[in-house]
Amino acid sequence: MKRLKQVVLFYVMIFSTAIFIQSCCLGDHQITDSGAIVINEGLLLGPEFPVDTISGPFSVVLEPGLTLSDNFQDLGIVNSAYAITCDNPIENRIDLNTVELTLDKAITLDGAQIPGGTTLIGRQGVTIMDGDYSGMGFRLTVQFDQSFLDNVVFDSNRYDFTLKMSTDDQVDLEGTVSAFVPL
Repeated sequence: MKRLKQVVLFYVMIFSTAIFIQSCCLGDHQITDSGAIVINEGLLLGPEFPVDTISGPFSVVLEPGLTLSDNFQDLGIVNSAYAITCDNPIENRIDLNTVELTLDKAITLDGAQIPGGTTLIGRQGVTIMDGDYSGMGFRLTVQFDQSFLDNVVFDSNRYDFTLKMSTDDQVDLEGTVSAFVPL
């Protein structure tokens, strides 16, 4: 009886391992749409703490919509389970050369007038933080640090931040979020 329990336990372990090995990371994800865009106070990287009033360093965070690109053919008892700890890579990438962050109204930065619709990427105190392209939590973050805030004059108290970009397989992404700025 003891030997039978050991054999059964052995086959249960082998079967369980096969489920996770066969089911984990069967498919990759693709960026398919613009998803959600938020403004975070401070330099936080996630959309967990959105704000609507900017009073210090902040980040504009885009978390694009992802879909599983594998069609999961040949579903069976061994590969029908899906392990939640898998690190599914994202197949397409954001082309960082296409990233633009614009405001709907003019600002003055370092004494120069920046008209609405002009990208702020590459300006003093504006930094792009690219994600790691794995798992379900990919985010692209544009950070505005204190040096930006020290050199900017906002001409209005409400701005629309528009973040545009494309993936390397030509998926266009765009999101807009509004924020109040104390004058």
